[in-house]
Amino acid sequence: MNKKKQFAEIIKNYKKLVTCQKNISASMNRFCKNLGAGMNLIQEYYGIESSAAVRKSSKKKDAEAENKANDASTSCPELVRIFREQKNMSNVELYKKANVSKQVYSNIISGKALPKRETVIAIALALELNLEETEELLASAGHSFMPDDTFSRIVKDCILMRKNIEETNACLDEAGLSILGNIVK
Repeated sequence: MNKKKQFAEIIKNYKKLVTCQKNISASMNRFCKNLGAGMNLIQEYYGIESSAAVRKSSKKKDAEAENKANDASTSCPELVRIFREQKNMSNVELYKKANVSKQVYSNIISGKALPKRETVIAIALALELNLEETEELLASAGHSFMPDDTFSRIVKDCILMRKNIEETNACLDEAGLSILGNIVK
């Protein structure tokens, strides 16, 4: 098999893998929603107040945005917008804080291009998302953390320790891995 055919086969298999990841992510989101609905029914049956029932009406907007963000069909650009608005950030603040060029960010939020895994992680760190939110954003772009991958392990640890993008890049650089963002400061 010549190199062109091998490369075409690799691309074909990669596209299949991305499709499978999206399907798995959507299934997991549906499962979690059903599990949550089941827990609400149990709490209602036993008369236990859930934390959602205790929320103040002023937090209703955040809850609606969170529910929208948890929707399995939410696209990457829409999810970025939702999280950005929750953090009260402008587009300019976000792409600068993520070390992402204006062009790359514009292509992402306009839906012209799916971002690379590293770019999604850079945006998640700039938004100060937790691990669950970061995984959700990754899934919306067809990516995920890879098991037994040093890069994924380091990034997950940095997210759990609430490190910013500069601190995360220092950890990645120390391990000899590529850093996040496409703009070198």
